[in-house]
Amino acid sequence: MKVLVTSGCSYTNYRYDTWSDHLSKYFNRYTNLGMSGSGPKFSYLQIIDYIYRQNKKDLSDHTIIVQWSSLKRHDLITLGELSFFEGQVESNSNFNDEFIHKFFSIEEKAIDLINFIDHLILLSFKYKFQLYMLYMFEPWIGDFAGEPVNPQLFEPYKYKLDQFKNSKSFKILKELYYDEYWIKPSLESFALANEMRGAHHTVEHRNGYEIIPDSHPTTEQHKLYTELIVDKLQLVNI
Repeated sequence: MKVLVTSGCSYTNYRYDTWSDHLSKYFNRYTNLGMSGSGPKFSYLQIIDYIYRQNKKDLSDHTIIVQWSSLKRHDLITLGELSFFEGQVESNSNFNDEFIHKFFSIEEKAIDLINFIDHLILLSFKYKFQLYMLYMFEPWIGDFAGEPVNPQLFEPYKYKLDQFKNSKSFKILKELYYDEYWIKPSLESFALANEMRGAHHTVEHRNGYEIIPDSHPTTEQHKLYTELIVDKLQLVNI
């Protein structure tokens, strides 16, 4: 029995097949724990919850792949359950300027992510599962902090990006990327280098009338990225 468990944001679980769905054909059982708009904390806690619910000491039949999303996202736990508010804080009506200026820290999110990564690596030894990770977009590229949208949206809070770029956590994240656990490059970097998103790649707006460009990688790009993962994991179709 070969089991695949994945977690991430919309780059893992979307309205059409993602790399995760394409990869599932190489496994006997498949669980996709990803959710659109979520951040790294969500992905981490989803995997932790899954591991503990198995109530097993040996998960050697499992391959777990975590897709880390941007450091600009803020996940919340409410009423004992994990929830989140529509992605990045700077374009979210749930978070005002006062909250972002006083409480939101990209450096803090990076420190959290480092701890999430280290803990999952330790758990992979304890429970004997195969662990791999990938980024939506490498968090050290430009002013994106891993969020592949217009960085000008975050311009009023650029000082938080500068703090992150000058922090120890910034350096550590880049160093960790050389470990064997990583699937490289990120999905966004791969998509930018392999087939541009054309005008045909659109999504119906929530009002039901407007058709707007979809900024996500196409399912065809996801399929190409899956080939890279298959090669990395040395998988054979079942």
